Amino acid sequence: MPDQREMTRVYSASDSQTANLLMASLASAGIDAALVEQEPNPYRKYAAPYIGEVLVPAEFAADAAAVVRVFESQLNGELDPPLSDAELAAAADAAYDPNV
Repeated sequence: MPDQREMTRVYSASDSQTANLLMASLASAGIDAALVEQEPNPYRKYAAPYIGEVLVPAEFAADAAAVVRVFESQLNGELDPPLSDAELAAAADAAYDPNV
């Protein structure tokens, strides 16, 4: 990703797992993203937790915001997780009608 592009923060994560999951979601949507991690002060480790800022190029901010909304809905349990390959195959088998 070129350094000259203007970057926009689209998410602040409180743990590295969440930050990396969102990065993967953005990548699967074709959006380049960067993660800027703020390491906690070792002397104030519990007072200053991990913060990861997810940045995207400014021209992709609107698309990234849509990905973030779906991501947050999944985190909050508001959306069903995607079906696995086995679940998709079972649904297709159940819907199959040889008479059609």
